Amino acid sequence: MLKPRSGAVARYGILFVVASTVLALAVVVIIPYVTTLSSHSSIDKRRLVAVETNSIQRHTLDSTTGEPITTFDQTYDFHYVRVGDMSPNSSVWVLNPFDSMVETLYQKPLGSITEKERKDIYSKIDRFAFYQLVRLPKWLGGSENDTSAYRAYNAITLTVKCELRYWPDPGRLRLEDPCAGDMYRPWDGLAIAGPAGVGMSSGFILSASNVQGLPTLDLSVDNDGYIVAQKPDESPHKNGVAGEGRVFSESELQASNQALIDTANIYAGYKLPFTTQLLQGQTLKDIQPSSFDYEYFHGGISPYSSMQASYSYPDGFLTIDSALLDKVPLFNLSGSTITLRNGTVMPNLDNPSLSSLLNLPTPGISCYYHSSNSLGSNFTAPYSLKVSSHGSGTFAIFYAPDRNGKSADQSDTTQSNQCSFGDAIVWGKSTDGKDIIVHVHAYNYMIDKLVDLVQALSIK
Repeated sequence: MLKPRSGAVARYGILFVVASTVLALAVVVIIPYVTTLSSHSSIDKRRLVAVETNSIQRHTLDSTTGEPITTFDQTYDFHYVRVGDMSPNSSVWVLNPFDSMVETLYQKPLGSITEKERKDIYSKIDRFAFYQLVRLPKWLGGSENDTSAYRAYNAITLTVKCELRYWPDPGRLRLEDPCAGDMYRPWDGLAIAGPAGVGMSSGFILSASNVQGLPTLDLSVDNDGYIVAQKPDESPHKNGVAGEGRVFSESELQASNQALIDTANIYAGYKLPFTTQLLQGQTLKDIQPSSFDYEYFHGGISPYSSMQASYSYPDGFLTIDSALLDKVPLFNLSGSTITLRNGTVMPNLDNPSLSSLLNLPTPGISCYYHSSNSLGSNFTAPYSLKVSSHGSGTFAIFYAPDRNGKSADQSDTTQSNQCSFGDAIVWGKSTDGKDIIVHVHAYNYMIDKLVDLVQALSIK
């Protein structure tokens, strides 16, 4: 048998060592690296990348004068988002993971990208690839530790292509366009105010009859707890077109509004008297916590202990506040009515609970009312108090005429008709048996319609 020469043995030994080293590197570095990348991205699912910018102050001296100069350097931090990273009622900028430039972020671990590379990548990302990732407030289910608590909306508005952001402030709680005044609700991105809220768009949506909102991403969670986005179907009736919008069908809007009401019911602890639609043409726009005329009770009601639904219709809008009766400690029904000499029963406007809840205007400005109990039989009051026979509880309605006594719903081009509104309070039981009180405030609303509206509420 032939024996190998010593040189050949040496060469084989070197090759074996090299091959072993390469294999070890593959096991230690390459295979985990490929595995990590595959877990971060796929053809149709990728982890969301958040981007946060910071300004670092630099102090230098002018090379000519020697005077101190202060400059600010922008730094960019890219990171994946775990489902528990954000607190309820907060937002962060994220990127469409399927944008061509954003795709480069998945080519190696984010932590290995240099600051220079980050700046370069950030400068090349298209503005239409930016989204606002919103973790909903608690009352909208934001405390759930899954993607039901999150929404991702394209950050380019529908009318003037401005950059929007989410505002978590009490009484605001919406995404806003600082340029055109468009407002979008965080629940589903529906346009609820501004030009976009009445169907205006600079893109494919041309008819005001269309209901539109912000483009969105479908979210899920991977095995490591990171939020993942599905590759969007960028058509108007699916995920929507960045900067152009998303169209809601009538059935989609109905289902989304009902889900919003159901979620608000859980937070309120009882069945709210809200519906997706009231009378014909009155469509739910938004639901938010409210203070239930806190300013009129001067601290008698805990702030934000009630819920407010807002509705729009072709020539106006209305709001409905609802609270548990025990949350309104100063509300006192005693002496809430008076009877005129002719037998007419009407609200006693000297009752502070009624006058506060009805939000009565200041006499002598543009509207008037009479709070005296000594009203003559010839006095025609613009108020009515009725006990409904239709299961709607007890309600008091205030409807304000203008200063000349002319009904504000009549056409009048000689004055501003600042009193074309109506208020009503209703107290009774919710459909699940809780004692509640409701305040309705409506603009451009005739008193007969207001009575119909009150009787249509889900109050027993």
